[in-house]
Amino acid sequence: MTKRCTEINFLVVHKKLRAKRLAPLLIQEVTRRTHQKGIFQAVYTAGAFLPTPIAKCQYFHRSLNPAKLVKTGFSAVPRNSTVARMINQYKRPDATSLAGLREMEKKDLKEVARLLRAYLARFEMAPLLSNKEVEHALLAGRGRDVDGKRVGQVTWAYVVEDPMTKQITDMFSFYTLPSTAVQITPHTVINAAYLFYSATTAAPSCANLGDGSVSVPVINWKDETKEQRAVLGSRLKELMGDALTLAAKAGFDVVNALTLQDNVLFLEDLKFGKGK
Repeated sequence: MTKRCTEINFLVVHKKLRAKRLAPLLIQEVTRRTHQKGIFQAVYTAGAFLPTPIAKCQYFHRSLNPAKLVKTGFSAVPRNSTVARMINQYKRPDATSLAGLREMEKKDLKEVARLLRAYLARFEMAPLLSNKEVEHALLAGRGRDVDGKRVGQVTWAYVVEDPMTKQITDMFSFYTLPSTAVQITPHTVINAAYLFYSATTAAPSCANLGDGSVSVPVINWKDETKEQRAVLGSRLKELMGDALTLAAKAGFDVVNALTLQDNVLFLEDLKFGKGK
């Protein structure tokens, strides 16, 4: 069943205007505009428990710059360990490992959108994204090239193109949401990357997308066999391992992920730690 509703996300109030009850006014205005379009339900997330949630997730964090995270109080040094050991433990390779991995381009949009819709359809609740919405989510925040450097980038999106068939077999993305550590002087910015949309043909429902099929049967993730889940988990570890490498090269200090979709298949193996 498809339900038309509004998604509330990335609601921000300037720090100088916080604690002035502006957030309820913004929500009220979003509600007004939503009603004008004939939509009377919305979905949103909250860090606090608000009765009654339809789903809940746990944050996990993967350190990329342990020394900085310890210094800013984001992380603590475990017993029987040192910062030097943590640096060695969380070090990522200098280069990615997957053949055909490259940055997503506009020409990939239709293939990526089709793959993403098929992948998300396996879950009990997921957004049904149009091509235009996928373009906005993954490509609108790429920033602009200035003297060979990307300026103003918010989202990073990558695809894996099969070298033989030229089909897009996988995609993943992450976005930046920095925060400021105010417990130390001078205040230091923690560059955090958040895992965003991802999809792979290693999922049974997506396996035949590249063969020209018009209709692909959807298999709910709960109905996938242990063998199918193992294959999917192995592929996700490769994909997200390269995502960590790319995030480290982009200067991020930590990568954050939620226990949604298939993320539980790789979090432990890729050394993500449970958040508080």
